[in-house]
Amino acid sequence: MALLSRLPTPVRPSAAESWFERWFVPEIPGPSVLAEHVLTTGCGDWRVDDLRSPRVVLVRAGGQRLLRGDPDRMPEAWFPLLARGQVSVPARFLPVLGQRFASVTPWRRRVLVQWRPGLPHPRPGSAYTLRALGPADQAELAGAHPALHWIWETWGSPAALTRSGAARGAFLGADLVALACTYLRGRHHEDVAVATAPDHRRRGLAAALAAQLASEIRGRGRDATWTAPTSNSASLAVAAALGFQPQRTETAYWLGALAGDARNTEEVVSQGLRATST
Repeated sequence: MALLSRLPTPVRPSAAESWFERWFVPEIPGPSVLAEHVLTTGCGDWRVDDLRSPRVVLVRAGGQRLLRGDPDRMPEAWFPLLARGQVSVPARFLPVLGQRFASVTPWRRRVLVQWRPGLPHPRPGSAYTLRALGPADQAELAGAHPALHWIWETWGSPAALTRSGAARGAFLGADLVALACTYLRGRHHEDVAVATAPDHRRRGLAAALAAQLASEIRGRGRDATWTAPTSNSASLAVAAALGFQPQRTETAYWLGALAGDARNTEEVVSQGLRATST
């Protein structure tokens, strides 16, 4: 079950749904679906400043973070949770974050929605087997190439993703070499992520898996969405070929070390950001 807490003591109040409506209704396609993902899957956590009358909320799952509410009410204990990571925030949070972190680097990303399927995509070579992942595939996912490991971070573990019914993989023999999955699951949208081992890229695996997954998402009565950095032209080209249409461009932020942290070194902005590998 997801934790909804005010540090340091985690709690699980049934009031979560009423708080949810204040900040995250209506549901917006893309990374903001994180809030619903945490509530419905139990993967990640919610934190509020005051359980009786919350004024600010932090939602986390894997490397994804959302902040909403009043930045002046952020508890001191939250700032270390945000260091060296990505966060989605309204602009009113930027002065506070700018004071507390050594760097706050904007990162532009595009959110696309598949209103209708694109043209049929060529099927990869017959050497590959494309199929849904299930609980029996946990070891294959955990042992796959490291380039695939980030894709299960919002589910907490390979086991959780394989149990979710939201992943499809490409196998070469017994080896899992590409994956498409629901990265974030909302009430009305599912954000798709794809990753391919380096030696198997440019063979149409990501596109084929994503097309199959998007069809399954439509079958569940939701819209498939796709989020990628504006600089990732390869990912955006795959999305366009699959019928995903631009919905908006938004800015997230990569936060460096806490200001004054002796461990602070030059930040490499590309590390830790969600990148879609095709």
